Amino acid sequence: MKFFHFFQLLVACALFQLCTLNHATAQNSPALNIQGVLRNSNETAVENGIYKIKFSLYTVETGGLAVWSETQDSVVVNGGVYSTALGKKTPMNAAFDQVYYLGVKVGSGQEMTPRALLSSAPYALSLIGQSNTFPSSGGIGAGTNTPAAGYQLHAYKNEGEAKILLEGSSAAVLDFKKGANTGALGFGKDNNNFIVNPGANNLALQYNGSTKLTVNDQGVSVNNFTATGTFSAPSFSPQDLGVAGYVAVGNNDPSTNSGYRLAVRGSTVLDGFVYVTGNGKKAFDGLDFAMDINGPLRSTLFFQNSDYRIKKNFSRSEGVADLDVLRKLQVTNYKHIDTLQHGSRLRKGFIAQEIKEVMENAVAISSDFIPNIFTVSKDIKLDSSKLTVTLDKKHGLEVGDVVKLYNEKEERMKVLAVPSANTFVVEWNTPAPKEEKILVYGKAVRDFHSVEYDQIFTLNVSATQELARQVEQLKKENEVLKAQIGQCNVTLKAADEKFESRLRMLESKLNN
Repeated sequence: MKFFHFFQLLVACALFQLCTLNHATAQNSPALNIQGVLRNSNETAVENGIYKIKFSLYTVETGGLAVWSETQDSVVVNGGVYSTALGKKTPMNAAFDQVYYLGVKVGSGQEMTPRALLSSAPYALSLIGQSNTFPSSGGIGAGTNTPAAGYQLHAYKNEGEAKILLEGSSAAVLDFKKGANTGALGFGKDNNNFIVNPGANNLALQYNGSTKLTVNDQGVSVNNFTATGTFSAPSFSPQDLGVAGYVAVGNNDPSTNSGYRLAVRGSTVLDGFVYVTGNGKKAFDGLDFAMDINGPLRSTLFFQNSDYRIKKNFSRSEGVADLDVLRKLQVTNYKHIDTLQHGSRLRKGFIAQEIKEVMENAVAISSDFIPNIFTVSKDIKLDSSKLTVTLDKKHGLEVGDVVKLYNEKEERMKVLAVPSANTFVVEWNTPAPKEEKILVYGKAVRDFHSVEYDQIFTLNVSATQELARQVEQLKKENEVLKAQIGQCNVTLKAADEKFESRLRMLESKLNN
């Protein structure tokens, strides 16, 4: 019997499916559903029944070797028509990255000619499986039929946001590769941290092609850092700031700070002036400060530079004089006015103005703000660039004073007018206050006193040494007195014994 074959491929997408078969070799393999017609040589349909048919795929229309084939022993034919799925017995391992031709052989006959050219729809099979690729030499468009030139992937959405989702049960990472260099962006498998990992290369943030921030094996380097306006740091909880390398302040080369986690270079005078007291006596000049910390400073260990090679004009401190100064220092119990930053607990310490009376060099004079007002406003009104503040108490401010205010953040403003003892007006060049009331901290002063506690500590050491010397002297004098008293006791004891002997002798004579 001679067969003629006519077949058609079902191109509906629903028919391209991942079939789960009973055969282990074909499990999870893609399958291609086809439908064909078998006719006799007189073009009548073949008899109904079950036929053995071999299907093969070729890359050429005639000749060549099959890139895939399988024989199905039980293909049902009814009215000459049959339907089956290619890949039921032999896994469909063709790449579908080029043109294929289907050859059909019924029973022991010859493969029918011509081979059928597969239509484009079956090439969707190239997207099914675990190791397939998308063969495209041009751009791929998602949401657009005209991908932008120069891009291999162009995602477009006519309205709203265009989004691309990477989802994985253990990690979601987008890898970048240039030559041998590989980088990653996304969520790693070890935790929920979002990572930007360029491997052994620098991570650079740029603006208009110019690098502004670099992360490398030395740490973080910021180029041309500029702070605009008032910088207000957030409230960090413990360990919020983790630095594995070195942090340099005042030096953009962390490598020169080897051995230090934080290195501060340089200093600045808080205000350039020399304070003169009311009686014309020059007070301690303003110091250069390298760091200003508004709050407790905790450390497990503290060292201060004290090498003799950095000092000169040596002279030993007089212990007697230091002890006299120590006696004049007044230890005071007090609480802070600014309870927001310092709390309300009772503290024990010194008053800088009192220290200056007996230890002038232990007190530094600078400019800073004092909480001499420290109250919440009763009312505020913003008119153009001027803010009028009304309090429930007298403020004591004068025109030209600089006052510190707290709204959403700290503000330092100059007093422009004082309409009344409870009202003042300041310049306001920042956005309008977001709160209806503000906290008025207090004004800036040019004679803010700070105590150098190291001098008090060393004074205490000197005074304690003087006390130890005096105690040692008293101990020696006490030993001498004890020796003298001991000698007196021996003499008295001998005289007493002599007296007792004479008394017994007299008693004996009287009795006789």
